[in-house]
Amino acid sequence: MEGEELVSLQFKEPLTGRVGKAIPTTDLLRRLDKLSKELVDMDQETVDKASLTNVAKELVSSALLGHKEAGVKAHVASCLVDILKLCAPEAPFTPKQLTVSHDHFSSEHPAHNANKPVHCRKYSNCS
Repeated sequence: MEGEELVSLQFKEPLTGRVGKAIPTTDLLRRLDKLSKELVDMDQETVDKASLTNVAKELVSSALLGHKEAGVKAHVASCLVDILKLCAPEAPFTPKQLTVSHDHFSSEHPAHNANKPVHCRKYSNCS
């Protein structure tokens, strides 16, 4: 929309810890919840897509995608969907990051495997 000012993401807290110093799960869940609430309130027409770049990179990190806590994974998935929606049709991820995040989440979701032939359920390269 013409004349509207772009809205930047205000969330600035880190989502990944440093080597040997992980963010406690309760803190991480609080941060992800805060991020999720901000993303869901943003509008695709007015969002400053560049302001999503850093958080998008953190969300596809192996530390978050492979987190042992189901709540963390759920929040990460929700945030990724919101970022994809806000940035459509141009995702702020490399093709490899998209593939890794898709494969990770879809392989953990039981419904993803339900319609596959039995011999394919354990192999990601089966269609």
